[in-house]
Amino acid sequence: MRYISGYVGIANDVSGGHPAQVLFGPATNVKKNAYEPLTSNGIVMFDYPVGAHNMMMCLRQRRTGCMNEAYLARLDMAIAETEAELSDPIFTHTDHPMIILLDRGTTKVDFIGVYKGETIGFPDILGSNFQLNGLEAFTCYRNALEASRQATNTIGEFCPLATFILTKIPG
Repeated sequence: MRYISGYVGIANDVSGGHPAQVLFGPATNVKKNAYEPLTSNGIVMFDYPVGAHNMMMCLRQRRTGCMNEAYLARLDMAIAETEAELSDPIFTHTDHPMIILLDRGTTKVDFIGVYKGETIGFPDILGSNFQLNGLEAFTCYRNALEASRQATNTIGEFCPLATFILTKIPG
C-alpha cells in the first residue's frame, strides 16, 4: 500500500470545451513552471501549505478566462499497489471516496471516477474522467472494485483503487 498526503491547488478549467477541475502539485517534468497537474507529475503533492499557497498565487496571476475559481486543498490517498491490497479494510470497511488510477507511463496517470453519461469516459471502462465529472469519486466499494477489475481486464494491467480524501482549505 502506498500512502500519499499533501497539499494541492485546484482550478476550474474551461479551455478544452468541457469544464474540468484540475488538481495541481509541484512541477516534476516541466521545469519552467512551478506547478503541473497531478495527473502528469507522478501524483506528487506539496509537503506544506505554503508551497501550495505560493503555487496558487502564481496560478491566480496567470488566470485567464479559461481558468478560474482556484482554491487550496489537502489530499490524502491510499493506493492499492497489488490486487491483494484491494481487500484491505481501508477500502472494504470505510466510506472514503475512491478513484481508479489508469497508468499512462512513467509519471502520467488518469484518475477515473463515477461514470457520468455527459462527461468524457474511457472506452470499455465503467467510469468517467475524474477531473471532468466534477471530482465525483466512487462512494461504494463494490462499484469501485468492479470498475477497477473491469479496467484491469480491459487494459491488461492492474488498475488500482485509491482513496481520495480531499479537504478544501478556507481562504
